[in-house]
Amino acid sequence: MAIKIDRCVCHDTSFDDLKSLAQTKELDEFMELFEDSEADFGRGCGMCRVYVDEMLKSGETNFQRLILRDDPLLAGTQGKLTRRGLKMSLDDSET
Repeated sequence: MAIKIDRCVCHDTSFDDLKSLAQTKELDEFMELFEDSEADFGRGCGMCRVYVDEMLKSGETNFQRLILRDDPLLAGTQGKLTRRGLKMSLDDSET
């Protein structure tokens, strides 16, 4: 059975549209695109984030494979994603 992953299903935003936005605004990094007010993706279930990250790296917008790797939004953080965004967890040494 073939799979086709080409959009953020929560916001119905295609990776083609996100790629065009990133190119127009010269956004090369995941967080730059994620924080852009016109980029409507990644704030629902979050499953699209690894595909958008890969899109920015490779230019590919239609995926026929599952990408299993760490969520780029949480990479290098000690935070957790909530419905309202990233919530940082501070350890005792940082308080």
